[in-house]
Amino acid sequence: MISLLQACYNKSIFLSARVRARFWKLFLKKMGKRVFIMHSCMISSPSGIEIGDHVCINHHTTISGMGSLKIGNFVMIGPNCNIITANHCFADHAQPMMFQDAVPEPVKIEDDVWLGSNVVILPNVTVGRGAIIGANSVVTRDVPAFAIVGGVPTKVIRYRFPEEKMEELKSEVFRSEDYL
Repeated sequence: MISLLQACYNKSIFLSARVRARFWKLFLKKMGKRVFIMHSCMISSPSGIEIGDHVCINHHTTISGMGSLKIGNFVMIGPNCNIITANHCFADHAQPMMFQDAVPEPVKIEDDVWLGSNVVILPNVTVGRGAIIGANSVVTRDVPAFAIVGGVPTKVIRYRFPEEKMEELKSEVFRSEDYL
């Protein structure tokens, strides 16, 4: 009985996440198929955001499209993540920082990426295909394809595959229709 209740609860959570994604699709620049946006996500400047197929954005995540954000296919974004696409200027000492301009810069998250819990991605960053970002990491610069990175700021811990396998995988593409 308990497992049946748990299954029903989980189904309802993902159903409401699909409904939430369909709502946001009205405002985003582009959204693919089978996108899940869990509860308590904040999305600002949605018209600058493109989301691919089979993407899950977990609860309490904040994303911004001010400087443009592209999220590829098969991306998992853990809970409490922040994807920031603009920074405040601070060079004018005669004006409070909050009244200075914001500088928008793009963020790109390529296909098959996993962001652990509490990850922060700063503006002007590309996260390469197949990368894994460890929990509580701050991404300040580009992440190579298939890298496992962590820390503040992030550094490469290791790669998911040997170098020759990564070269072979760069030409392979997951087809979204294979996973519907």
